[in-house]
Amino acid sequence: MSVIEKSVVINASTDEIDRFALDPTTWPQWFAGVESVQSDGHFPEPGGVVEVHYKSMGLSFELAMTSEELEVGNHVTFRMEGMIAGVQAWHYEPEGNATRV
Repeated sequence: MSVIEKSVVINASTDEIDRFALDPTTWPQWFAGVESVQSDGHFPEPGGVVEVHYKSMGLSFELAMTSEELEVGNHVTFRMEGMIAGVQAWHYEPEGNATRV
Protein backbone atom coordinates (compact mmCIF):
# COMPACT_ATOMS: atom_id res chain seq x y z
CA MET A 1 0.00 0.00 0.00
CA SER A 2 1.26 3.49 -0.83
CA VAL A 3 1.77 6.03 1.91
CA ILE A 4 1.43 9.75 1.30
CA GLU A 5 2.38 12.12 4.08
CA LYS A 6 1.77 15.86 4.06
CA SER A 7 1.54 18.47 6.76
CA VAL A 8 0.30 22.00 7.11
CA VAL A 9 0.61 24.58 9.88
CA ILE A 10 -2.75 26.10 10.78
CA ASN A 11 -2.94 29.29 12.83
CA ALA A 12 -5.56 27.84 15.16
CA SER A 13 -5.86 25.71 18.26
CA THR A 14 -6.65 22.00 18.03
CA ASP A 15 -10.15 22.77 19.39
CA GLU A 16 -10.78 25.27 16.57
CA ILE A 17 -9.44 22.82 13.98
CA ASP A 18 -11.60 19.96 15.31
CA ARG A 19 -14.75 22.12 15.41
CA PHE A 20 -14.31 22.96 11.72
CA ALA A 21 -12.55 19.94 10.17
CA LEU A 22 -14.58 17.23 11.92
CA ASP A 23 -17.86 18.82 10.83
CA PRO A 24 -18.56 17.09 7.51
CA THR A 25 -20.85 19.92 6.38
CA THR A 26 -17.69 22.05 5.96
CA TRP A 27 -15.86 19.50 3.78
CA PRO A 28 -17.05 20.84 0.40
CA GLN A 29 -15.44 24.17 1.41
CA TRP A 30 -11.93 22.79 1.87
CA PHE A 31 -11.68 19.06 1.01
CA ALA A 32 -10.57 18.86 -2.65
CA GLY A 33 -13.09 17.03 -4.84
CA VAL A 34 -15.85 16.76 -2.22
CA GLU A 35 -19.16 17.96 -3.65
CA SER A 36 -21.55 16.85 -0.91
CA VAL A 37 -21.70 14.77 2.28
CA GLN A 38 -24.31 12.90 4.30
CA SER A 39 -23.44 12.08 7.91
CA ASP A 40 -25.06 9.29 9.91
CA GLY A 41 -25.32 11.67 12.89
CA HIS A 42 -22.69 9.80 14.91
CA PHE A 43 -19.63 10.94 12.98
CA PRO A 44 -16.86 11.75 14.06
CA GLU A 45 -17.33 9.36 16.98
CA PRO A 46 -15.72 5.95 16.30
CA GLY A 47 -18.01 3.88 14.10
CA GLY A 48 -19.70 6.98 12.66
CA VAL A 49 -19.92 7.18 8.86
CA VAL A 50 -20.04 9.97 6.31
CA GLU A 51 -21.14 9.18 2.75
CA VAL A 52 -19.09 11.44 0.48
CA HIS A 53 -19.89 12.42 -3.11
CA TYR A 54 -16.63 13.17 -4.96
CA LYS A 55 -15.88 14.56 -8.36
CA SER A 56 -12.35 14.21 -9.72
CA MET A 57 -11.00 14.34 -13.27
CA GLY A 58 -14.55 14.40 -14.64
CA LEU A 59 -15.63 11.29 -12.70
CA SER A 60 -18.28 11.35 -10.00
CA PHE A 61 -18.22 8.66 -7.33
CA GLU A 62 -19.25 7.84 -3.79
CA LEU A 63 -17.22 6.65 -0.86
CA ALA A 64 -17.79 6.02 2.81
CA MET A 65 -15.53 7.44 5.51
CA THR A 66 -15.79 5.63 8.83
CA SER A 67 -14.25 7.14 11.94
CA GLU A 68 -11.99 4.56 13.58
CA GLU A 69 -10.15 6.58 16.21
CA LEU A 70 -10.85 9.96 17.75
CA GLU A 71 -8.72 11.55 20.42
CA VAL A 72 -9.88 15.16 20.37
CA GLY A 73 -6.97 17.57 20.06
CA ASN A 74 -4.48 14.78 19.34
CA HIS A 75 -5.41 12.57 16.38
CA VAL A 76 -8.22 11.12 14.27
CA THR A 77 -8.25 8.17 11.88
CA PHE A 78 -10.77 7.42 9.12
CA ARG A 79 -11.18 4.31 6.96
CA MET A 80 -12.20 5.08 3.36
CA GLU A 81 -14.14 2.56 1.28
CA GLY A 82 -15.38 2.85 -2.28
CA MET A 83 -13.57 4.09 -5.38
CA ILE A 84 -10.87 5.41 -3.04
CA ALA A 85 -9.91 2.91 -0.36
CA GLY A 86 -7.42 3.37 2.44
CA VAL A 87 -6.81 5.08 5.74
CA GLN A 88 -6.57 8.78 6.44
CA ALA A 89 -4.97 9.87 9.72
CA TRP A 90 -4.52 13.36 11.14
CA HIS A 91 -2.05 14.00 13.94
CA TYR A 92 -1.79 17.34 15.74
CA GLU A 93 1.44 18.90 17.00
CA PRO A 94 1.55 22.29 18.74
CA GLU A 95 3.82 24.73 16.93
CA GLY A 96 3.99 28.03 18.81
CA ASN A 97 0.49 29.54 18.73
CA ALA A 98 -0.43 27.32 15.79
CA THR A 99 -0.92 23.60 15.12
CA ARG A 100 0.83 21.33 12.63
CA VAL A 101 -1.63 18.81 11.18
